Amino acid sequence: MKIFMSILLLFIAFLSYGQANIVQTATFDSVAIFKFQPRKEVFLLSHQSNKAELKRLYTWLDRYKTEIANGNMMVYVNSYCASFGKNRKKNSDMALLRGSRMKTKLITEKRLKTKNILGASQAVEYEGMQDVIAIAIRNPLAEKPTAGIETKPEIKPEVKQTVQTPKVQSKPKVVNPIRPQPVNLFGSEKSSGGVFTLRTNLLYWLTGVPNAGAEWRPSGNVGILLNMGWNHWNWQGEERHYRLWAINPEVRWYLGQEKRWFIGGEFHTGQYNFKFGDTGRQGPFSGAGVTSGYRLYLSPMFDMDFSLGLGYTTTKYDEYTYFNEVNIKKQTGLTKKIWGPTQVGISLVLKLGGNKE
Repeated sequence: MKIFMSILLLFIAFLSYGQANIVQTATFDSVAIFKFQPRKEVFLLSHQSNKAELKRLYTWLDRYKTEIANGNMMVYVNSYCASFGKNRKKNSDMALLRGSRMKTKLITEKRLKTKNILGASQAVEYEGMQDVIAIAIRNPLAEKPTAGIETKPEIKPEVKQTVQTPKVQSKPKVVNPIRPQPVNLFGSEKSSGGVFTLRTNLLYWLTGVPNAGAEWRPSGNVGILLNMGWNHWNWQGEERHYRLWAINPEVRWYLGQEKRWFIGGEFHTGQYNFKFGDTGRQGPFSGAGVTSGYRLYLSPMFDMDFSLGLGYTTTKYDEYTYFNEVNIKKQTGLTKKIWGPTQVGISLVLKLGGNKE
């Protein structure tokens, strides 16, 4: 009877230990690994594994959204680079660049806050891979290794008894532990946009219209723009005029995970005075239209913006001619209504802060 009770108590103890280990481990998700080109800061979403990993990571973030917001769970973003060989500084700089980019991608696309993210960059390999970012979610109060580092479980030896007992895994062993660091929101990174950007339309410069604009991104999907252009050209005395001012506010909705394609709506208004031949025309104009386009990544500092607007424009103008150094009106109160392109843009974008992707 005593032997039977001893065996029963030993079996219950093993079951309790295994159950406790399962409960603790259940608070951890698998690590999401994102691969980069060697010595490049470009994150390849087209890479099949990256696309699958991003989808898996976003599923975790949606599942634990409340716990992360309350501070009960943290997102750990750890960046590794070793493709520059023995040049530790370049490896460290590249790891920091990629990590900062990934952090701000999560902030803008999943509405995380800086206090929800920890991580670090290291000039070393990770599990034999030279250019990766490892991301995981965990309870910051749990006595576990830093998230973002895969663990290698050890098998606890069997206890020699007269009955067969289950094998129980010991606590995971830490591999290359790193100390979390606060997120640098304004570090160099690549993204679908920036919190605030400046821009200029290169096509308008080619047509002799100096211009500038700005965009504010209150969220990852929404962009609010204001573009302005002005010129005041005269030649052949006062016989030829090319004068224009215009204001063009626009609201955009960015699409997809990388927030590069967009659709939107725009309003345009201004005034012109054109005289390229015997007859000149001057007057105000206004209109509105829909826009669409694509934002092309160039570097952590610059993007190229391609856009096209289609809609309606109306103008009320006067016609005049130039005679004996005096402009003489020929007709007044003329109107014209136009359906067609309202804007065409190939714009250089300067990212000033936030998400530079």
